[in-house]
Amino acid sequence: MSDNKSFVRTMIDAVATDEASAVFSPEDRDKVVLNGYTHIVEWGTGVTAGVVQIEGALSADYAGTWANISSFTYAAGAPKAEYVFSPAIFPHIRHRISTAIANGTVTTKIAGGL
Repeated sequence: MSDNKSFVRTMIDAVATDEASAVFSPEDRDKVVLNGYTHIVEWGTGVTAGVVQIEGALSADYAGTWANISSFTYAAGAPKAEYVFSPAIFPHIRHRISTAIANGTVTTKIAGGL
């Protein structure tokens, strides 16, 4: 039997504001073993435009440009969910709205296995 546990954490919850962001920093990193993360972007009803960036950094308060992991640009069909798996393992991962969400909101989540 494995001690592995999976998790899903909401990062941005029904937000439209440009530059809104949330940072995920795994607790007790010395005991966390991950193969990567799945990033989920859920575009709400009525959305017509917007961009969400998935980024990584070595420090949660890093003031420079974070490393790009993935980018989600809205395309027709809201409501809908989009997913990307990334093996990129950073001590801190940020979901950031880089272009305001028009006519609706977006929710982002991070999922993985511990």
